[in-house]
Amino acid sequence: MSVVDKILGWLLVVFGAVHTVEGIAHHHTFSANGAWFFGTGVALVAAGFLNVARARKPDVFMRVACVITNAMLVLIPLALMFTMGRGALHSWHLLAITGVIVLELIIAAGR
Repeated sequence: MSVVDKILGWLLVVFGAVHTVEGIAHHHTFSANGAWFFGTGVALVAAGFLNVARARKPDVFMRVACVITNAMLVLIPLALMFTMGRGALHSWHLLAITGVIVLELIIAAGR
């Protein structure tokens, strides 16, 4: 499971990096939407690194930190899905990010 855990953590880092770059590329001027987009990307990167660190050297603190971080982070795409309604089903990247966060939450909580 550790290999899958590390892969999922690195996927969060990649998703976050892409999200951050997309935020900069699509929001050419500073705006609230651009700031939220950028901030969410940074949060994904930080959560990914935290999960990779836990997968490499698990201890109680890292497990608890990852459970709390992943539980809070999954609220972002879930809230977005709620606002999008059925349109969220056509957003593969939103579903992928949510799936990775949920899997990391399950893995971290299960140890």
